[in-house]
Amino acid sequence: MKVYSLLLSIALSCCCSAEDDPDPPSIHLNSIFQPNQTEVPLTAGSAFNLSCHGTGSVRWTSTALNLLYWDRLQNPVEVRKSHPRHTGTYSCGYTNQSLKHLDTWIHLYFTDPDDTSSVFVTPRASPSLKEGQDFLFMCLLTDPSVTDLSLQLADTPGTKGRGLPQGMNVTFDPKKGALVQDLQTSFRGRYVCSGWKDRKQFRSTSVNLVVVSRLRHPPSLSVSQHHSVRLEGENFEVTCLTSNPNHFYNVTWNHPNTKTQNVTASSRYINHRLYINSTVRVSPVSRTHGGTYTCTAVNEAGAATDTTQLRVLDRAYLRIYLQPMHQANANAKTIEVNDSLGANVSSMLTEVQGELEANVSSGTLEVNGKILANFSTNQLDVNGASGANVSGGSTVEVYEGRDVTLTFVIEAYPPIRSQCWTTTTHVNNNNYTVYQEHYAPNGYRSEASLLLRRIRQEDRGRYSFHFVNSFFNGTKNIDLRIYCSPKAIISVQNDTLTCYSSGYPLPTILWFICPGVTDTYVYKLTELLSASSTGSSLQTTSCEV
Repeated sequence: MKVYSLLLSIALSCCCSAEDDPDPPSIHLNSIFQPNQTEVPLTAGSAFNLSCHGTGSVRWTSTALNLLYWDRLQNPVEVRKSHPRHTGTYSCGYTNQSLKHLDTWIHLYFTDPDDTSSVFVTPRASPSLKEGQDFLFMCLLTDPSVTDLSLQLADTPGTKGRGLPQGMNVTFDPKKGALVQDLQTSFRGRYVCSGWKDRKQFRSTSVNLVVVSRLRHPPSLSVSQHHSVRLEGENFEVTCLTSNPNHFYNVTWNHPNTKTQNVTASSRYINHRLYINSTVRVSPVSRTHGGTYTCTAVNEAGAATDTTQLRVLDRAYLRIYLQPMHQANANAKTIEVNDSLGANVSSMLTEVQGELEANVSSGTLEVNGKILANFSTNQLDVNGASGANVSGGSTVEVYEGRDVTLTFVIEAYPPIRSQCWTTTTHVNNNNYTVYQEHYAPNGYRSEASLLLRRIRQEDRGRYSFHFVNSFFNGTKNIDLRIYCSPKAIISVQNDTLTCYSSGYPLPTILWFICPGVTDTYVYKLTELLSASSTGSSLQTTSCEV
């Protein structure tokens, strides 16, 4: 009973479906009814009329090259003078896409006996396809009596007599053409369709098959700068530099608070790569324009991104400090600021157990905006207006014979435009002392270095670094002191022994009485101390008998 009910349900369902669908549309060629999937050979130059009849609205589609790119074919399809390029499949169906399974078709051949070159008709444009796609070469056969259809390499220098590339899989359908599956870059070349009739070979015009490599990597991308600083009211510009093996990619900019509408792009094709430079401009900048600007380039393999950070300031700033050095003891004795700023800040000495190393971050100097001072024991912050003048100094102690690099690190906006080193020391031009100047700018952070090779006593003294931009100018001084072993000389004059000693740091002089000698002398000790401007110290101690 259950089986009978199930069969009855299926029968009723099929009956209802059949009643819901209309009859398939019918095709008439020159007013004569044609069964579905009919092939009809005709002579080129004749007129023909195709009409489609159904119980609803109908439409025509065709693979004929003369009609392939028409947006909509009228019903009936009327051609007064046919051409071999009218060869193709004509499909008739309802406009309701849900009834597409009811489509009917007829295939027409238009043969021109007087033109053997029209045995195959082909598209006039050469295709450009991607690796891995399928390609249908629409070489449509106009004479159904031609057989042994195949796809062959066109006869070009170096290809005559060669077979199809290895791995090429071709399926030939006289109503559609040659289907090449899974295109490879090795398939690039010119191809023809071939057929035989009465022991005579017929060939189509050739098609140049261009296979573009499938991209395996996103586009190459970089931005012209990753960090930028601007004052309010200035202009900002950054360029995204991209490249891709083909033109199938796009480049966009994004900013969270600003619509980056002022974007221009330029492109050029060099060495089989397309280069696109996309530039975003903001003029003038305000605080809302600060933040992250993201450039994105997308192709079939994925997306590449890079960012630039824009910092918008309401005032100019300057920060300059002496970089720590190795093999030296750096003692930042005093930071002196121009008297008009009214600041004198003493600093600290840093010594590391073992090798003496320098740590002079206590010599940091910052300038921001207006002339006001706010300082601590290891840092000076100054707000300066345009034209502010600042100065300061440090002391560096080194061992004789070693190389020393004096380096100031500068962070400033606007950037420092002019900088130089000067010195009051005696410059020795022999092979033991060499002076070099080097500036290594890095965006708005730069380093100004002075290299001193094989330090000698003649090199001690003051070294000054001068810097200027449109808002600030100033000088940072370094007093270079060189360790010198103590020396002592004793002189006898009348009843007085005098010991003369020199060296850096200041030597300590001690007198000792030889044991066993009676106390028959009167000692008068005097100590005189003087320090030269060059950092060398002299000490004398006398003893009267």
